[in-house]
Amino acid sequence: MRICSKKYRKKRGSKWTKGQIPNRIYIDQRPEIVDKKERIGDWEADTILGKQGGCVILTLTERKTKFTIIRKLKSKNAKELAQKVIAVLKPYRDKVKTITMDNGFEFYEHSAFAKALAIETYFAFPYHSWERGLNENTNGLIRQYFPKEQILIG
Repeated sequence: MRICSKKYRKKRGSKWTKGQIPNRIYIDQRPEIVDKKERIGDWEADTILGKQGGCVILTLTERKTKFTIIRKLKSKNAKELAQKVIAVLKPYRDKVKTITMDNGFEFYEHSAFAKALAIETYFAFPYHSWERGLNENTNGLIRQYFPKEQILIG
């Protein structure tokens, strides 16, 4: 039993790896054609959280056509999210080339859906939400119809 509840500190000189997403490729290594929005198949992904960590909404937005897929998840579980992404994008497999996400821990299993769909995954830099601007704007529009209070039960 722990009596003193001090904040955990990393040891001096050690590399901090707690909570980092493995095999993460940042957005600056993404092909130039993705930035130009000239082809169909480059997607942005994000999640919208409900009140008090209740339900989660997964949003996938295609950059050129602005085609958006919205799915409800029971929790922010990385494995559940990966399974949902695979299930949702499998019918569009030929129209999926890349997915760009934020650094949320729910995307920890990105390599699972990258392998299943034979695509590349990229991550925006931390606290650079404008790098996935279309998806962030879409989430704002979705919030008008699903305020935090309404996203409660899975």
